[in-house]
Amino acid sequence: MAYTRPGAVKVNLSLEGGSFRNKTGSHVEADTFGAGLSLAYKAETSISEFTYGAFIEAGTGSYNTYNEFINLGRLLGDGDARYFGGGLFAHNAFSNGLYLEGSVRGGSIKNDYKVEETFGANYDTTNAYWGAHGGLGAKLALTDAGLLDLYGKLFWTRTDSDSVSNSARNDRIEFDAVDSLRTRLGGRYTHGYANGTKLYVGAAWEHEFDGEAGGRVNDIRITNPPSLKGSSAFAEAGVSLAPGENYSIDLGLFGVAGQQRGLGGTVGLKLEF
Repeated sequence: MAYTRPGAVKVNLSLEGGSFRNKTGSHVEADTFGAGLSLAYKAETSISEFTYGAFIEAGTGSYNTYNEFINLGRLLGDGDARYFGGGLFAHNAFSNGLYLEGSVRGGSIKNDYKVEETFGANYDTTNAYWGAHGGLGAKLALTDAGLLDLYGKLFWTRTDSDSVSNSARNDRIEFDAVDSLRTRLGGRYTHGYANGTKLYVGAAWEHEFDGEAGGRVNDIRITNPPSLKGSSAFAEAGVSLAPGENYSIDLGLFGVAGQQRGLGGTVGLKLEF
């Protein structure tokens, strides 16, 4: 399968932030901000357009937690988290509108966490994280200017376990590894205009199959650990501006409701050479 055109280099800078809450008996509330930078190479063949590349990602967030322990009762905590990592990705778009995509990632998360003063505990942990995703979709031209993207995606992420000691109380705290397995089924409609501007709206259904953050204190299990397990509805809207021939600026808003709820926004800059 020979390349039919010279390849192009694509650079993408993205920023994302928001405030979210998982509404369970035990819950986590978080305010997050993240950034990503990717470098990709795009080449066209006789049957498809293939894009592959690498990315780095970093972010920070603050959160509040609620847990219950046997013999210890209710414990409230709060903390700050920072992460840094990177990965590889690929996207193959066929001439008939179908496409396949996937990625792998890895990095490190640092947590500074403290439990309410009655427990007197402060912890600093550093954990590795790993992840992968795969997806397939179809882009359907509804009109000359309107494009509908229907997709299904599967995301897996794992954060390694860790353990710390509370010298003030002589307690041993063990945090289980956290596995997240999440699906997203949805669609996005994009409408283009003659000046290069594009408007989009989208909706999706998400389901988390795991996402439980369990642990032990002196071998006593958490009785009601925080979990993201459940379904949520996702909605998005935004605009892509193309003030120049080789670059565009994307602005978007999104919201989540259901098992997880919250609001967020995105800003992106795309360059192509």
